[in-house]
Amino acid sequence: TGTTPFARGSYAASPVTIDNRYLAFGGVDVSNNLYNDTWAINLVVPTYESVPDSGKVPGPRIASMAINDTAQSRMVMFGGQTGTGVFYNDSYQLRFGPVGAPALTWSSLATIGTTPTRFGAGDVYDPVNERFLVLCGGITLTPYTNDVWSLNLTTLQWSQLAPFGQQPPPRSEPACEYDSIHRRVIMFGGLAADNTKLDDTWVLDLVSLTWTQVASDTLAFKPAGRFRMAHADDPERNRMLISCGISDF
Repeated sequence: TGTTPFARGSYAASPVTIDNRYLAFGGVDVSNNLYNDTWAINLVVPTYESVPDSGKVPGPRIASMAINDTAQSRMVMFGGQTGTGVFYNDSYQLRFGPVGAPALTWSSLATIGTTPTRFGAGDVYDPVNERFLVLCGGITLTPYTNDVWSLNLTTLQWSQLAPFGQQPPPRSEPACEYDSIHRRVIMFGGLAADNTKLDDTWVLDLVSLTWTQVASDTLAFKPAGRFRMAHADDPERNRMLISCGISDF
């Protein structure tokens, strides 16, 4: 129930909910109109809620990355692009306020260190080290990258990580999930710079900081190559789920 936001894609959201709310920011509609409004779905009722855009609201954008920093009760959003040649490397937070009485307020984050320009990257919240991990993604429309960056959510320091092992091919819009049981990131698929829809699976061990390609990639049965898919972690069954996505233009 409630007022429904305009239909859109490429918005920023985190699959982790706080105060039983799923939050979404920005995005683009079929007429290429960009948005910078914030919406919440109250999962108890359920009801759509238009979030007051108080504070310093980020500009309209698509393909930005967002995680919910549960330790500090906020959504942290980074980067994105306009689709017209403007690419961002700024960071924002949306404060939730106390549980049961949310006071949602946007503010910019004064990060330090070299800050990557990035859109369409894999994004993961690492609660053990309290950091925002950004994997692969685009710097400009092409090329794409295979690097890994970390934002320390306490010091707001950006740093580039240098994983060992064979590196995955560069890509944009892969599915990345944090495996809390084994302290690793699982990455599947994405879009290569030559428009190939990738169907490979990689594991980044956050203890040894080593990339490894999953051996099951040699099996005949696996998901078809795709990008921009829905994905989720299912810790109770120790698995990653993906759904839908784009396999052809």
